[in-house]
Amino acid sequence: MLKWEAFYKSVEATPRIKADVERQVRRVERRAQTFGDDLLFLRITLEKHPRKNSFTTGLTLELPRGELHAREEAPDPYLATKRAFDWLLEQFDGYKSQLRHERGYKRKRTPWTPPVPEQAQPEAREVLELLRPHFERLENYVRREIAFRIHVGDLGPGDLKVPDVLDDVVSTAVERFAERPEQVPLDRWLYQLARDRVERAVSEVSEKESSAVPLEEETPPDEEIPASPDEAFVELLEPVEDRFEDVLPDEGIGTPAESVGTEELTRLVHRTLGSLPRSTRDAFVLCVLEGFDPEEAAWVTRTDPGEIRREIEKAREILRDKLRQAGVLA
Repeated sequence: MLKWEAFYKSVEATPRIKADVERQVRRVERRAQTFGDDLLFLRITLEKHPRKNSFTTGLTLELPRGELHAREEAPDPYLATKRAFDWLLEQFDGYKSQLRHERGYKRKRTPWTPPVPEQAQPEAREVLELLRPHFERLENYVRREIAFRIHVGDLGPGDLKVPDVLDDVVSTAVERFAERPEQVPLDRWLYQLARDRVERAVSEVSEKESSAVPLEEETPPDEEIPASPDEAFVELLEPVEDRFEDVLPDEGIGTPAESVGTEELTRLVHRTLGSLPRSTRDAFVLCVLEGFDPEEAAWVTRTDPGEIRREIEKAREILRDKLRQAGVLA
Protein backbone atom coordinates (compact mmCIF):
# COMPACT_ATOMS: atom_id res chain seq x y z
CA MET A 1 0.00 0.00 0.00
CA LEU A 2 1.22 3.46 -0.89
CA LYS A 3 1.79 5.67 2.14
CA TRP A 4 0.14 9.06 1.82
CA GLU A 5 -1.42 11.94 3.70
CA ALA A 6 -3.85 14.68 2.68
CA PHE A 7 -4.25 18.22 3.99
CA TYR A 8 -7.32 20.36 3.38
CA LYS A 9 -7.01 24.14 3.64
CA SER A 10 -10.21 26.21 3.67
CA VAL A 11 -11.96 23.19 2.16
CA GLU A 12 -14.49 21.02 3.92
CA ALA A 13 -13.27 17.43 3.64
CA THR A 14 -16.65 15.97 2.75
CA PRO A 15 -17.03 12.21 2.24
CA ARG A 16 -17.30 12.81 -1.50
CA ILE A 17 -14.06 14.81 -1.65
CA LYS A 18 -12.24 12.21 0.45
CA ALA A 19 -13.53 9.38 -1.74
CA ASP A 20 -12.36 11.22 -4.85
CA VAL A 21 -8.88 11.74 -3.39
CA GLU A 22 -8.67 8.06 -2.41
CA ARG A 23 -9.71 7.03 -5.91
CA GLN A 24 -6.93 9.17 -7.39
CA VAL A 25 -4.43 7.70 -4.92
CA ARG A 26 -5.34 4.21 -6.13
CA ARG A 27 -4.25 5.27 -9.61
CA VAL A 28 -0.77 5.95 -8.23
CA GLU A 29 -0.79 2.69 -6.27
CA ARG A 30 -1.49 0.69 -9.42
CA ARG A 31 1.47 2.37 -11.13
CA ALA A 32 3.74 1.84 -8.11
CA GLN A 33 3.23 -1.88 -7.52
CA THR A 34 6.84 -2.68 -8.39
CA PHE A 35 8.13 -0.40 -5.62
CA GLY A 36 8.38 -1.41 -1.98
CA ASP A 37 5.91 -0.02 0.55
CA ASP A 38 8.56 2.13 2.23
CA LEU A 39 10.07 3.62 -0.95
CA LEU A 40 7.32 6.09 -1.90
CA PHE A 41 5.37 8.68 0.03
CA LEU A 42 2.63 10.92 -1.41
CA ARG A 43 1.65 14.27 0.12
CA ILE A 44 -1.60 15.90 -1.05
CA THR A 45 -2.79 19.44 -0.38
CA LEU A 46 -6.22 20.69 -1.47
CA GLU A 47 -6.81 24.39 -0.92
CA LYS A 48 -9.56 26.89 -1.70
CA HIS A 49 -8.45 30.37 -2.65
CA PRO A 50 -9.65 32.98 -0.15
CA ARG A 51 -10.50 35.69 -2.69
CA LYS A 52 -11.82 33.80 -5.72
CA ASN A 53 -13.87 30.75 -6.52
CA SER A 54 -10.95 28.50 -7.35
CA PHE A 55 -9.26 25.41 -5.91
CA THR A 56 -5.64 24.25 -6.07
CA THR A 57 -4.37 20.72 -5.62
CA GLY A 58 -0.67 20.26 -4.91
CA LEU A 59 1.08 16.89 -4.94
CA THR A 60 4.53 15.78 -3.86
CA LEU A 61 5.64 12.20 -4.48
CA GLU A 62 8.84 11.25 -2.66
CA LEU A 63 10.91 8.73 -4.63
CA PRO A 64 14.04 6.71 -3.91
CA ARG A 65 15.87 9.34 -5.95
CA GLY A 66 14.31 12.77 -5.67
CA GLU A 67 10.71 14.02 -5.77
CA LEU A 68 7.96 14.68 -8.29
CA HIS A 69 5.70 17.71 -7.98
CA ALA A 70 2.37 18.62 -9.56
CA ARG A 71 0.15 21.62 -8.92
CA GLU A 72 -3.09 22.44 -10.73
CA GLU A 73 -5.84 25.03 -10.31
CA ALA A 74 -9.48 24.70 -11.41
CA PRO A 75 -12.97 26.04 -10.61
CA ASP A 76 -13.90 22.92 -8.63
CA PRO A 77 -11.84 20.63 -6.35
CA TYR A 78 -12.48 17.45 -8.36
CA LEU A 79 -11.12 18.89 -11.60
CA ALA A 80 -8.10 20.40 -9.85
CA THR A 81 -7.34 17.05 -8.21
CA LYS A 82 -7.75 15.04 -11.39
CA ARG A 83 -5.50 17.38 -13.40
CA ALA A 84 -2.82 17.31 -10.71
CA PHE A 85 -2.84 13.50 -10.59
CA ASP A 86 -2.79 13.32 -14.41
CA TRP A 87 0.35 15.45 -14.46
CA LEU A 88 1.96 13.55 -11.59
CA LEU A 89 1.37 10.20 -13.29
CA GLU A 90 2.83 11.46 -16.57
CA GLN A 91 5.99 12.38 -14.67
CA PHE A 92 5.98 9.09 -12.76
CA ASP A 93 5.75 7.10 -16.00
CA GLY A 94 8.76 9.02 -17.28
CA TYR A 95 10.64 8.28 -14.08
CA LYS A 96 9.93 4.54 -14.42
CA SER A 97 10.98 4.69 -18.06
CA GLN A 98 14.34 6.13 -17.01
CA LEU A 99 14.81 3.30 -14.55
CA ARG A 100 14.19 0.81 -17.38
CA HIS A 101 16.63 2.67 -19.65
CA GLU A 102 13.85 3.36 -22.13
CA ARG A 103 14.13 7.11 -22.22
CA GLY A 104 14.93 7.29 -25.93
CA TYR A 105 12.31 4.79 -27.06
CA LYS A 106 9.89 5.93 -29.76
CA ARG A 107 7.18 3.93 -31.43
CA LYS A 108 7.84 3.44 -35.13
CA ARG A 109 5.11 4.70 -37.40
CA THR A 110 4.50 3.99 -41.08
CA PRO A 111 4.08 7.25 -43.04
CA TRP A 112 0.70 7.75 -44.66
CA THR A 113 0.48 7.44 -48.42
CA PRO A 114 -2.55 8.57 -50.45
CA PRO A 115 -4.62 5.88 -52.16
CA VAL A 116 -4.47 6.21 -55.95
CA PRO A 117 -7.23 4.33 -57.79
CA GLU A 118 -6.03 2.47 -60.86
CA GLN A 119 -8.68 4.23 -62.94
CA ALA A 120 -7.60 7.69 -61.75
CA GLN A 121 -7.41 10.26 -64.54
CA PRO A 122 -3.99 11.67 -65.50
CA GLU A 123 -5.11 15.08 -64.21
CA ALA A 124 -5.79 13.60 -60.77
CA ARG A 125 -2.36 12.00 -60.68
CA GLU A 126 -0.77 15.32 -61.60
CA VAL A 127 -2.63 17.05 -58.75
CA LEU A 128 -1.47 14.38 -56.31
CA GLU A 129 2.12 15.00 -57.33
CA LEU A 130 1.65 18.73 -56.66
CA LEU A 131 0.23 17.98 -53.23
CA ARG A 132 2.75 15.29 -52.29
CA PRO A 133 5.48 17.63 -50.88
CA HIS A 134 3.00 18.78 -48.21
CA PHE A 135 1.85 15.34 -47.02
CA GLU A 136 4.39 14.86 -44.22
CA ARG A 137 3.69 18.23 -42.59
CA LEU A 138 -0.04 17.77 -43.07
CA GLU A 139 0.05 14.34 -41.45
CA ASN A 140 1.90 15.70 -38.41
CA TYR A 141 -0.63 18.53 -38.09
CA VAL A 142 -3.64 16.20 -38.33
CA ARG A 143 -2.08 13.76 -35.88
CA ARG A 144 -1.48 16.60 -33.42
CA GLU A 145 -5.00 17.99 -33.85
CA ILE A 146 -6.63 14.63 -33.16
CA ALA A 147 -4.38 14.06 -30.15
CA PHE A 148 -5.33 17.46 -28.71
CA ARG A 149 -9.03 16.88 -29.35
CA ILE A 150 -8.88 13.53 -27.57
CA HIS A 151 -6.93 15.13 -24.72
CA VAL A 152 -9.62 17.77 -24.09
CA GLY A 153 -12.47 15.28 -24.52
CA ASP A 154 -13.90 16.48 -27.84
CA LEU A 155 -13.19 13.07 -29.39
CA GLY A 156 -12.84 9.54 -28.10
CA PRO A 157 -9.74 7.47 -28.98
CA GLY A 158 -11.58 5.64 -31.78
CA ASP A 159 -13.75 8.45 -33.12
CA LEU A 160 -11.38 9.73 -35.80
CA LYS A 161 -8.31 8.21 -37.44
CA VAL A 162 -5.47 10.13 -39.03
CA PRO A 163 -5.53 8.17 -42.35
CA ASP A 164 -9.27 8.77 -42.70
CA VAL A 165 -8.83 12.53 -42.34
CA LEU A 166 -5.93 12.59 -44.79
CA ASP A 167 -7.84 10.47 -47.31
CA ASP A 168 -10.81 12.85 -47.14
CA VAL A 169 -8.65 15.96 -47.37
CA VAL A 170 -6.66 14.78 -50.36
CA SER A 171 -9.78 13.47 -52.11
CA THR A 172 -11.46 16.85 -51.61
CA ALA A 173 -8.36 18.70 -52.78
CA VAL A 174 -8.19 16.65 -55.98
CA GLU A 175 -11.90 17.14 -56.70
CA ARG A 176 -11.85 20.88 -56.01
CA PHE A 177 -8.37 21.70 -57.26
CA ALA A 178 -9.64 23.87 -60.10
CA GLU A 179 -11.89 25.74 -57.64
CA ARG A 180 -9.24 26.42 -55.00
CA PRO A 181 -8.79 30.05 -53.88
CA GLU A 182 -6.46 31.97 -56.15
CA GLN A 183 -3.15 33.23 -54.77
CA VAL A 184 -3.44 30.91 -51.74
CA PRO A 185 -0.50 28.48 -51.31
CA LEU A 186 -1.36 24.79 -51.36
CA ASP A 187 -0.17 24.12 -47.83
CA ARG A 188 -2.44 26.81 -46.39
CA TRP A 189 -5.41 25.43 -48.34
CA LEU A 190 -4.72 21.86 -47.22
CA TYR A 191 -4.45 22.92 -43.57
CA GLN A 192 -7.83 24.63 -43.77
CA LEU A 193 -9.40 21.53 -45.34
CA ALA A 194 -7.88 19.34 -42.61
CA ARG A 195 -9.02 21.68 -39.83
CA ASP A 196 -12.54 21.73 -41.27
CA ARG A 197 -12.59 17.92 -41.46
CA VAL A 198 -11.63 17.57 -37.79
CA GLU A 199 -14.26 20.17 -36.84
CA ARG A 200 -16.96 18.19 -38.66
CA ALA A 201 -15.96 15.04 -36.80
CA VAL A 202 -16.17 16.85 -33.46
CA SER A 203 -19.63 18.17 -34.35
CA GLU A 204 -20.81 14.70 -35.38
CA VAL A 205 -19.59 13.17 -32.12
CA SER A 206 -21.24 15.96 -30.12
CA GLU A 207 -24.57 15.41 -31.89
CA LYS A 208 -24.44 11.67 -31.25
CA GLU A 209 -23.65 12.20 -27.57
CA SER A 210 -26.48 14.72 -27.14
CA SER A 211 -29.01 12.30 -28.64
CA ALA A 212 -27.74 9.22 -26.78
CA VAL A 213 -29.37 8.04 -23.57
CA PRO A 214 -26.77 7.80 -20.76
CA LEU A 215 -26.62 4.39 -19.11
CA GLU A 216 -25.11 5.62 -15.89
CA GLU A 217 -24.36 8.93 -14.25
CA GLU A 218 -20.97 8.34 -12.63
CA THR A 219 -17.84 6.34 -13.31
CA PRO A 220 -17.65 3.25 -11.10
CA PRO A 221 -15.17 3.89 -8.25
CA ASP A 222 -12.85 1.02 -9.15
CA GLU A 223 -12.72 1.66 -12.89
CA GLU A 224 -9.22 2.22 -14.24
CA ILE A 225 -8.58 5.81 -15.32
CA PRO A 226 -5.70 6.29 -17.77
CA ALA A 227 -2.80 8.50 -16.79
CA SER A 228 -3.77 10.88 -19.58
CA PRO A 229 -7.02 11.25 -21.50
CA ASP A 230 -4.96 10.04 -24.43
CA GLU A 231 -1.84 8.04 -23.65
CA ALA A 232 -0.56 8.98 -27.11
CA PHE A 233 -0.94 12.68 -26.28
CA VAL A 234 2.79 13.24 -26.03
CA GLU A 235 3.94 10.53 -28.46
CA LEU A 236 1.77 11.87 -31.28
CA LEU A 237 2.98 15.43 -30.95
CA GLU A 238 5.93 16.70 -32.89
CA PRO A 239 8.77 17.42 -30.42
CA VAL A 240 9.44 21.09 -29.72
CA GLU A 241 12.55 20.89 -27.56
CA ASP A 242 14.69 22.22 -30.43
CA ARG A 243 12.42 25.26 -30.78
CA PHE A 244 12.07 26.58 -27.25
CA GLU A 245 13.50 29.92 -28.41
CA ASP A 246 10.53 30.18 -30.80
CA VAL A 247 8.13 29.29 -28.01
CA LEU A 248 9.41 32.08 -25.74
CA PRO A 249 11.65 34.23 -27.96
CA ASP A 250 11.93 37.11 -25.53
CA GLU A 251 12.75 35.00 -22.50
CA GLY A 252 15.10 32.15 -23.41
CA ILE A 253 15.42 29.14 -21.17
CA GLY A 254 18.75 27.64 -22.10
CA THR A 255 19.62 24.24 -23.49
CA PRO A 256 17.58 22.73 -21.81
CA ALA A 257 17.06 24.18 -18.35
CA GLU A 258 19.17 22.56 -15.65
CA SER A 259 16.25 22.19 -13.28
CA VAL A 260 14.04 20.28 -15.74
CA GLY A 261 15.09 17.58 -18.20
CA THR A 262 14.37 17.93 -21.91
CA GLU A 263 11.71 15.20 -21.92
CA GLU A 264 9.91 16.62 -18.89
CA LEU A 265 10.09 20.14 -20.35
CA THR A 266 8.62 18.92 -23.64
CA ARG A 267 5.79 17.19 -21.77
CA LEU A 268 5.11 20.37 -19.81
CA VAL A 269 4.87 22.48 -22.99
CA HIS A 270 2.62 19.99 -24.75
CA ARG A 271 0.41 19.51 -21.73
CA THR A 272 0.03 23.27 -21.36
CA LEU A 273 -0.90 23.57 -25.03
CA GLY A 274 -3.55 20.92 -24.49
CA SER A 275 -5.16 23.01 -21.74
CA LEU A 276 -5.34 26.24 -23.77
CA PRO A 277 -8.63 27.57 -25.18
CA ARG A 278 -9.15 26.37 -28.74
CA SER A 279 -8.55 29.74 -30.44
CA THR A 280 -5.39 30.34 -28.40
CA ARG A 281 -3.95 26.92 -29.16
CA ASP A 282 -4.81 27.18 -32.86
CA ALA A 283 -2.95 30.47 -33.21
CA PHE A 284 0.09 29.22 -31.29
CA VAL A 285 0.33 25.85 -33.08
CA LEU A 286 -0.12 27.28 -36.57
CA CYS A 287 2.36 30.14 -36.12
CA VAL A 288 4.96 28.81 -33.70
CA LEU A 289 4.97 25.07 -34.48
CA GLU A 290 3.76 25.02 -38.09
CA GLY A 291 5.59 28.15 -39.25
CA PHE A 292 2.71 30.22 -40.65
CA ASP A 293 2.69 33.98 -40.18
CA PRO A 294 -0.35 35.59 -38.49
CA GLU A 295 -1.96 36.53 -41.81
CA GLU A 296 -1.66 32.95 -43.09
CA ALA A 297 -2.93 31.46 -39.82
CA ALA A 298 -5.86 33.90 -39.90
CA TRP A 299 -6.80 32.59 -43.33
CA VAL A 300 -6.65 28.97 -42.17
CA THR A 301 -8.80 29.68 -39.10
CA ARG A 302 -11.00 32.34 -40.76
CA THR A 303 -10.13 34.93 -38.13
CA ASP A 304 -8.37 38.29 -37.96
CA PRO A 305 -4.53 38.57 -38.00
CA GLY A 306 -4.68 40.94 -35.03
CA GLU A 307 -6.62 38.35 -33.05
CA ILE A 308 -4.04 35.70 -34.00
CA ARG A 309 -1.24 37.91 -32.63
CA ARG A 310 -3.13 38.48 -29.37
CA GLU A 311 -3.79 34.77 -28.94
CA ILE A 312 -0.11 33.93 -29.52
CA GLU A 313 0.95 36.35 -26.80
CA LYS A 314 -1.71 34.93 -24.49
CA ALA A 315 -0.35 31.42 -25.09
CA ARG A 316 3.22 32.54 -24.42
CA GLU A 317 2.19 34.22 -21.17
CA ILE A 318 0.48 31.03 -19.98
CA LEU A 319 3.57 29.03 -20.93
CA ARG A 320 5.78 31.50 -19.04
CA ASP A 321 3.66 31.01 -15.92
CA LYS A 322 3.89 27.22 -16.19
CA LEU A 323 7.65 27.32 -16.75
CA ARG A 324 8.09 29.65 -13.79
CA GLN A 325 6.09 27.22 -11.62
CA ALA A 326 8.39 24.43 -12.81
CA GLY A 327 11.46 26.49 -11.89
CA VAL A 328 12.62 26.90 -15.49
CA LEU A 329 12.13 30.67 -15.64
CA ALA A 330 12.96 33.12 -12.89
